[in-house]
Amino acid sequence: MTSPFAELVGTELGVSEWVETSQEFVDAYASMMGDRGPIHNEPDSDAAKALGGTIVQGTLLIGSIPAMLRDVYWPMEGIQYRLHYGYDKIRFINPVPTGSRFRGRFTLEAAEPRGEGERVRINATIEVEGSGEPAAIAELLAFVKWAP
Repeated sequence: MTSPFAELVGTELGVSEWVETSQEFVDAYASMMGDRGPIHNEPDSDAAKALGGTIVQGTLLIGSIPAMLRDVYWPMEGIQYRLHYGYDKIRFINPVPTGSRFRGRFTLEAAEPRGEGERVRINATIEVEGSGEPAAIAELLAFVKWAP
């Protein structure tokens, strides 16, 4: 099978919709994942005040990548399924203030044949509305299985 990904290497796949954040959203994530802390969940704490308010958990940002990736172009013709199987080079660069909006920008970095499919490497940049600097970056690894 000819790879639909080969011609896309080095190109931007797209930009996701904005994800709204609120203190309730951050608190719900903290309760579900056990990722509580003053900088995330205690707006009146000295830690949060030092940052100008609470911030979104970095793990929430990275965990949002698969959902944000659904908003962008993925070749699907001839594909049976895709599996996300890891991340490389995760970096949290700038905090995401609670109450702000973030989105993902995705670029296909590599596509390599693997058995009955392909391993793809996608560069994810998480942006905060109104900021010129990325909040986080990561490389998503996925396996794409060709349909029989």
